[in-house]
Amino acid sequence: MHKIYNNYDSQSLFPELQFTTKDNVLKNYNFLESNISKWNKLSYFSFDFDNINEFESHQIQEIIFINKLFLNCKNDTVTNYMLNKLQKPYSYNFEEIYFDIFDDEWKELPVETNISDYSFDEILNELLDDCKEEEKIEVISDYITELSSRLKE
Repeated sequence: MHKIYNNYDSQSLFPELQFTTKDNVLKNYNFLESNISKWNKLSYFSFDFDNINEFESHQIQEIIFINKLFLNCKNDTVTNYMLNKLQKPYSYNFEEIYFDIFDDEWKELPVETNISDYSFDEILNELLDDCKEEEKIEVISDYITELSSRLKE
């Protein structure tokens, strides 16, 4: 399984998430305090909800993620299982990841990019970053083949 990254920089992804008080978090996002309290006691958060007066955006994102997961799964056992497949803090975004039930793991959603926005070197370096040395020639060859076919279109 490749690594799924959480959103520490959620401020840029969620500009509406600002430093805010506990009351505002509960009110603005319609969280049930009983759920938050339960999840806090079960240590789902990377912080202690009861001992924070002002929340940062990544903390709010953690609550949003966990809340959505529990509301949609409706089964604590399944939700716990899925959460155990991720690393804390759970400040993930469902617009970027999903749980693949067939592979039994979290995966990143594909990101559409326009290849013309990047230089050849940038793309090639990105492709080679995760490769083992013995795979690099094959990756380069596949990339050149793909580029050739796109240019012919």
